[in-house]
Amino acid sequence: MQLRRLEIAGFKSFMSRIELDFSGGVTAIIGPNGCGKSNVVDSIRWVLGEQRTRMLRNTKMENVLFNGTRLRKPLGMADVYLTLDNEDHSLNLEYEEVKIGRRLYRSGVSEYLVNGAPVRLKDVRGLLVDTGLGNSAYAIIERDMIDKVLSEKEDETRHLLEEAAGVMRYRFQREEAERKIKATEQDLLRLVDILNELDKELRSLKYQMGKARRYQSLKEQADLMEIGLLKGMLFDHLGRRDALVAERATHENVRLVDENEIAIRENRLQEMRVGSAEFEKRLQDLHESRFSLSTALQQHDERVAVHTERVNASRSRIVEDTDEVTRARTRLESIGAELGEARAAALAKREALAATRTLLGAKEATLREANQRLRQRFNIGHTTIQFEHAACEAACVGAEEPGRVAARR
Repeated sequence: MQLRRLEIAGFKSFMSRIELDFSGGVTAIIGPNGCGKSNVVDSIRWVLGEQRTRMLRNTKMENVLFNGTRLRKPLGMADVYLTLDNEDHSLNLEYEEVKIGRRLYRSGVSEYLVNGAPVRLKDVRGLLVDTGLGNSAYAIIERDMIDKVLSEKEDETRHLLEEAAGVMRYRFQREEAERKIKATEQDLLRLVDILNELDKELRSLKYQMGKARRYQSLKEQADLMEIGLLKGMLFDHLGRRDALVAERATHENVRLVDENEIAIRENRLQEMRVGSAEFEKRLQDLHESRFSLSTALQQHDERVAVHTERVNASRSRIVEDTDEVTRARTRLESIGAELGEARAAALAKREALAATRTLLGAKEATLREANQRLRQRFNIGHTTIQFEHAACEAACVGAEEPGRVAARR
């Protein structure tokens, strides 16, 4: 198994994607301090599943992302891909070339890929166990690791020797088995606690079951007693039901009688409403007659005013004629005769006006008496009302005739 290629993008100082080819011979990276030589080794450690930020020379994992410079913005993702030659099938895969990748986002989400397929960190570590490519294996030798090999601490030396001997897989399997055994023991302890709790609940349920049985027995006795009581109450209610049925029949007959009486009264009420409508119509006709009389009286007053104006005009002409007496003594006799006739006509008009006013007062008194009789005797025939209305009109016409005669004169 050999290293073929290394692809880095966004990891530490590598902003742009870079590809390093390690096929054939020995590859050396030479450069001044601070140019990023160690970042290549850190990227290999990181893609192989290193979780310790101290080994990556950082305080937190997000710092492995390119943080930007004065002229370049920081990146939100870093990914590294390591391509291995697997022709000897050192890795437990059927592929002749295996590409292991790791991707980290600035939000903290991390992904592992094997030949483009998403896998778990556990799967990556299981794939690389006993190959010398683990995160603490001897494939990447540092000065600190040489000091550990040469130190007197047996644990550190043994760890590297076991990795080189290829027994780390079995050690991991043993540790995994021990963790499963411990988890199983914890499950057994919890199961024992659950069984103890169930025993307590079982004893409580047995006690409750005894109480339920006693309750069931007492419930059956109470049901029998309740059934007997209900039977007695049923017989009592049956007897009362017969009496209530007879009483209901009596009330039904009374209800029918009352409904008939209500129907008769409703018919009477309907007849009274019809009669009231007829009376309302008659009263409306009387109001119309009264309005006609009022209109005729107003017209008569207008004619009286016209005659009064004419009298005033005649008086004015008399005054004018008196002034002309001195200038036309020859027409004195004819003017005196005309003046006498005018005075007689004025006197006749005054008498006719007085007679008309007297007749109008009498008709108003007659109208008030008719209204009073109408309220006292609401059942007066429509023919009588029309007769009185005709009489009133005739009287008004008779009262108007002297005025007309005087006007014609």
